[in-house]
Amino acid sequence: SLGIKNFEVQLNSLGCKSCRPKFREALLTFLKSKKSSLCEECQRRLEKNPMRILDCKNENCQAAAMKAPSVIDHLCADCKAHFEGVKVSLTQLNVSFVVNPHIVRGLDYYVKTAFEIVSSGLGAQNALGGGGRYDGLVAELAGPDIPAFGFACGIERLLMMLETKEKPKSTCDLFIAALGPKAQAFSYGLINKLRVQGVCAEIDYDDRPLKTQMKKADRMNSSFVLIIGDDEMNKGEAVLRNMRTKEQKSIPFEEILRFAQDDILSSNKGHPSLCEGSQGKSA
Repeated sequence: SLGIKNFEVQLNSLGCKSCRPKFREALLTFLKSKKSSLCEECQRRLEKNPMRILDCKNENCQAAAMKAPSVIDHLCADCKAHFEGVKVSLTQLNVSFVVNPHIVRGLDYYVKTAFEIVSSGLGAQNALGGGGRYDGLVAELAGPDIPAFGFACGIERLLMMLETKEKPKSTCDLFIAALGPKAQAFSYGLINKLRVQGVCAEIDYDDRPLKTQMKKADRMNSSFVLIIGDDEMNKGEAVLRNMRTKEQKSIPFEEILRFAQDDILSSNKGHPSLCEGSQGKSA
């Protein structure tokens, strides 16, 4: 959706509490023989957290760890089967990836899958985002022992990548022009229902004049605009404007979700909008 093409998905498995100690022991034995080549920070990591040395960006540390033991070679049967399952699933989804055994995490709650999305256009700090399984995190925070997954993205790095890219044209299924506090309060709930339903819907949170909001809807290439003001709140119906044909009609509030389902979503099949990645994913 952002138009970024120059990136690569890198994948690794960190094992679990059963198989990681054996890998740590093998790694520690190897790295102790390379101690003099490591930077000061990695020399401190050597006893406390040797896995983090694999992730160091110092060129000398990278060279020293080049032939270090791989965590993948020390996976237990369960972790090995899980890692193969992840790779098969990504292949089925047509997501290309490479296995990078040097992807590590220094926190104990990480297990099994770890990944990074990197770009060669960013220099040494080349990760656009990354994450993995946090199966030990909830229990570490005094909660139940349940699996979890998390990730983070570098917004500044994404912006750096976008500086040289043509900006994608925003597309929006439905823009709600809410006029006045009553209409805005009603529209906040409505837009959440629309997004959960799968509609790419937007709203102006600043309660600006209708003319200004219509210009914003036009810039966002919105297909429809739903106009709701005090009169519409009193009548229980909104004004629906087709931004392609410029036709307008009244639509009762109780029919808005049905209209979105029958007219917007059905016409979008096979033609996903730009914000489809967040559709149906409301918290």
